[in-house]
Amino acid sequence: MNLVPPDVTEELTLLLSNLMLNDNEIRLQAEKTMDDHLAQSPGIYLIALAQFAICADSDVMRSFTLMLLRRFMFRPVSDQPRPTTKAKARPQTLSDQITPAISSAIEDLLLHSFMHESSPSVRSASVETITALANNMRRKGRPWFALQPQALGMTQNGNTAMRESAFRLLAGTRMLGVCGQTDSVMKVLNGGLEDESLDVRFYALRAGVSFLSHSDEHQLVQAYPILSQMLNSLPSLPPSRLPKFLSTLSKLAVSKPILFEPHLQSLLDFLGPLILPSTDEGSTPTESKPAFTFPPPSEVPKSPKDDGDELDKEKEAMMKAVLEFMITLSEAKLGIFLSVHEWTAAVVKGCLEGMETLRDNQLEEWLESDPVDDSTDSSYARACEQSLHRLAMASDKNPVLSHTFEHLPRLLASYDWRLRRAGLAAITQVVVPWSFTIMQDDLSKLVKMVVPLFKDSHPRVRYAACQAVGQLCSDVHHSAQKKFGRELFVVLISTLEAPEKRVRSQAAAALIDLCDGIQQAEIMPYLDPIVERLLDSLNPTEDNAKQSNTYVQEQAIAALAVVAKKSPGVFSKHYSSVMPLLLNILRNSNRSDSGKLIAKTTECTGLITAAVGLDVFRPDAATLAELLVQIQHGADKGDTVLHQKLNPTWAIICRTMGAEFEPYLSAVVPPLIGVIAADNISEPASWDLLSLFTKKGGIPSLRMDAKREAFQSLAVYCSTMQAGFAPYISQSLELTLSALRLNPFYGIRDVCTPLVPTLLSCAKASNTLTTEMISSSLFELINCIGSETESTYLTSHLDFFTTSLKVVGGPPVLPPELCNGLVESMKRQLGRIADRRKNGRPQPDVNFGLDFGAMDDEMEAFALKRMEKLLYYLDSNHPLLASVSSMMVMGPNQSAHDLTYKIQSALARLDSIMGL
Repeated sequence: MNLVPPDVTEELTLLLSNLMLNDNEIRLQAEKTMDDHLAQSPGIYLIALAQFAICADSDVMRSFTLMLLRRFMFRPVSDQPRPTTKAKARPQTLSDQITPAISSAIEDLLLHSFMHESSPSVRSASVETITALANNMRRKGRPWFALQPQALGMTQNGNTAMRESAFRLLAGTRMLGVCGQTDSVMKVLNGGLEDESLDVRFYALRAGVSFLSHSDEHQLVQAYPILSQMLNSLPSLPPSRLPKFLSTLSKLAVSKPILFEPHLQSLLDFLGPLILPSTDEGSTPTESKPAFTFPPPSEVPKSPKDDGDELDKEKEAMMKAVLEFMITLSEAKLGIFLSVHEWTAAVVKGCLEGMETLRDNQLEEWLESDPVDDSTDSSYARACEQSLHRLAMASDKNPVLSHTFEHLPRLLASYDWRLRRAGLAAITQVVVPWSFTIMQDDLSKLVKMVVPLFKDSHPRVRYAACQAVGQLCSDVHHSAQKKFGRELFVVLISTLEAPEKRVRSQAAAALIDLCDGIQQAEIMPYLDPIVERLLDSLNPTEDNAKQSNTYVQEQAIAALAVVAKKSPGVFSKHYSSVMPLLLNILRNSNRSDSGKLIAKTTECTGLITAAVGLDVFRPDAATLAELLVQIQHGADKGDTVLHQKLNPTWAIICRTMGAEFEPYLSAVVPPLIGVIAADNISEPASWDLLSLFTKKGGIPSLRMDAKREAFQSLAVYCSTMQAGFAPYISQSLELTLSALRLNPFYGIRDVCTPLVPTLLSCAKASNTLTTEMISSSLFELINCIGSETESTYLTSHLDFFTTSLKVVGGPPVLPPELCNGLVESMKRQLGRIADRRKNGRPQPDVNFGLDFGAMDDEMEAFALKRMEKLLYYLDSNHPLLASVSSMMVMGPNQSAHDLTYKIQSALARLDSIMGL
């Protein structure tokens, strides 16, 4: 039956033909015409598209029409009104604007396509469109009742392609979950999982995962046995198909990990051997001879032995999928480390053996590549390193470390460089921040195993040794530096002379980690050789100087910056050797590929400036400032790395130069003010956590970081220049007060609050302080005091209000209305503190050992002391002092009855004293 007028059919035929043309002009005109028709008469054209999906002569046209129907039906309608409430409303689509009769006709046409389409490509498009429509109807609370029996019936169809389409549809929708007959669902899924077609089995598995993921507890109890059948489908798969099946199961492991717990041992027996690159030969699971069923028999299939060093691509893909699935389960916190102790041991062993699969014929390629390219390495060895790290990160206080340490002596003493490198790489991956307490006893053993390998004959082993030392210094809470600083300095300084630039670069990176946490005296014996060798990398004089990579210079400069920071004053003797090289790099900053190098050089010059002082730096001050101005003017606004280094560097130079920096304020302050003023929001209500990272709801966090850094730099210029900052005081103060008023981010308010008294002090020093400045500043600080909900920040607000008041002249300049507002704000805070104490403190966090209640008590005590100090400054006999004192004596360990009585008494006294 033709449901569309002939003229519409004729016009649509031409439009569809034009939409498929390569001629942009004709296609764009057809798109515009189609949009106009859909805007005016959506129902008739949508149903016409559905009819074309059945009647069009060619497979291509039917598939294309189904794709268009899906796109048009669920395309948001333009010019729809914005929601008046804060609730996030789903945008209207064309499907919402058609009548129920047209919707029903479209459903019937699509169902006809699904049931009778013979072309696989068209049927695939039909399934996608029906899935989208069914899910849209479910969200509206209008299930597609006619679809369910048809889909379930087609799972028994004699045509394999039809069965596959049926399970695809069941996987993409939640029809199985609303079936209401779990036994029938299980029968359908079991049939699909046992199908002779691997494609049908795969989509049956996806349907089962979808069903279990969205089942309630009652359904899970009934449907629980289906997981055994799903897992039982794995052994008969060829290696090429196993990755897709495991990837599908991983989604269920994330959403319902508890379902897998009874099967962990069986999974380990099957999957454990498959992540080993080379094991004893055994039978490979085949289609005709399943290797096992759940639970598996004692004989476990083995991965085939490799004939060479390089893994077969198909096998590598399978191993990655198996490893990823096991790590996903490990990260799901199933108690694997306790219930199945062998699980961790097997994964660790698999990762370590996988890390040994590096090819031996790629050394030259590795030596010439940039270390940043390692992040794009997709080899199985790299996947195993990342997986070992994820396992360590997911398993707080677990046996990952101990299982790894069991293999280290064998690996590090091996004749094969790949095994030695694997052992060192394992140390780098399993040393995580919370391994500190576990590693205290093993740290000495580790250092003794790692240090000799700095003399290894293979560069990749020495490179890995540098990485391991850097990780030990970084994540073991500076214990490595304190206990083994001397040995580590010696081997790293020696490695800075390595013939391979990649190794030298990594030694410099490890040196940075080593210097973090040490005192100046500890680096002094090694300062001269360190600087000498870093300069060699920075300015090579050998025949291979032309081959010196940028990343080598970047790492050398970063290390010089840290060394300078750790040796203030003493670094002056190296200034004449280092600064000319850095200035030369900055002069050549017009190269498009040197952005990161310029950023690191900029940072290094600032730190060296601070380390040597103005007297040493003065001859180069003008040159450096001019170069930085040129770089700043030529920098791309999107180059966040460079700008993040430029602003702090200017601030450091300002501190060093003091009043002599005044000529450069015009170059550095206006850009900061521009960053701060950009994207100011005038409606505080529009700020919320959900809308923070959307284009309409707020400012992205990176931009907020830039604002915070800009305020920090302003604080430096302001405090350093004092009267010299006069041209920018008014605008800076206005922006600072605006940020306090409108910006809910503690990161911003944390730097703006102390900036207020500094700006007032500058204004006073430059004789530009006005009554309006005073009243506006004190008013905003009072508002911060009254609205603050965190005691830590309340203490800060009280402190800087007191400082600001002292700067502008003390209590006599405080107008009565502001004084009353201040008292009201403090009273409000006393009430908040009383309510918290009355309601009781939160329980300590057993996972992290933090007692948040005790921390709140301590912060409140600080805030009350600052409040008492401020009131005493206003008036030594201020009536509110008694209430503050009463609140201060209410200790957290008192009985609930006594505490409640004291709080109520204090508040009653407060009300009577203030007459409020």
